[in-house]
Amino acid sequence: MPEVSTRPHAGATKARNTQSVPTQGAAPIAAEHTSLSQITLYLRPKGARFHEGPISRAYEAGFESLPGRFVAGLVSRDTGETIATLTPDGNGLNHPVREIKLSIDPESCAIEWQAGTRLARVAGEYAILIGAKVCDGFGKTLSPDGLGAIGSHIDKVINRRRAEARKARKIKLPSGELRELGELSFQHAVVREAGSRKSVWRSVDFDCQPMPYYQGYVRGVEMAEEVIAYYKKHKEPDLHIEHVLEAAFRAKTEKRSCEGDSKNGQAQGFLTVMAVLIRVGAGNINPKWIAQQKERAVASHESMEAYGRLKKAEFVARMRAAREAKKTRGAA
Repeated sequence: MPEVSTRPHAGATKARNTQSVPTQGAAPIAAEHTSLSQITLYLRPKGARFHEGPISRAYEAGFESLPGRFVAGLVSRDTGETIATLTPDGNGLNHPVREIKLSIDPESCAIEWQAGTRLARVAGEYAILIGAKVCDGFGKTLSPDGLGAIGSHIDKVINRRRAEARKARKIKLPSGELRELGELSFQHAVVREAGSRKSVWRSVDFDCQPMPYYQGYVRGVEMAEEVIAYYKKHKEPDLHIEHVLEAAFRAKTEKRSCEGDSKNGQAQGFLTVMAVLIRVGAGNINPKWIAQQKERAVASHESMEAYGRLKKAEFVARMRAAREAKKTRGAA
């Protein structure tokens, strides 16, 4: 990829009150503590000034609002955590915007698949909307290919971090079983069975151990709290809650008893909270969504039926043609 150059950050290793060298015609901006992996690009007007509404156009391009001093930025579609930030050198009123800084640190930003590619695309579209050119830290204008190469570089760094995070989640038990831990404390996947060298993938969706009923009940409620926290944090990855519920019902195979250890308490505590969530959700779910699910299922059924009739007709036609061909050969 082409060299990724960023403006030298004079305050990267000095005191916080150190100032960076301002660009010509731009208001001085206080330097921040930055990392060596940070990439900073600059959007500057192609003509005398940006097109009207350079800040509001950021949202049109695909950036989103960020808390604090940043006007906008790129956030994770899943968690809403920050990937990159946009910082203008003015507010567009008393101090017209003359330069917009786009910053990302691929070593510490939110992890998202192909975040760099998405950032390059959104930045390119934003530049078109506001009549800007994208420059590196030395003022060199980046071509679309150059911007795309930077996006690919960011993707590679984030992919490495994803692989490292996944490797860190793997643990080996004294038995030799190798597990990959999930985000929830009671979920994991067995990737190698004890005493085996063969790789496998066996998902454990509701891991619970026998314990006294009420102690287990508390643990079950805590497990349900983890599910709630997961859905509050994530928008995209599916927890496959149906698998979790199936496993919880399987664990609830013993009759309630206050004596002895069992899995029943954990399963009961978990399912009690899940039942309440269903009741709460019933009052908030969109009826139109329910109708869409039925419509899609009906359409899928009709499509499959039509496909089955078509395949059957093709089979009958082939058999008829084969019989006719056999008769022709016999007559000859």
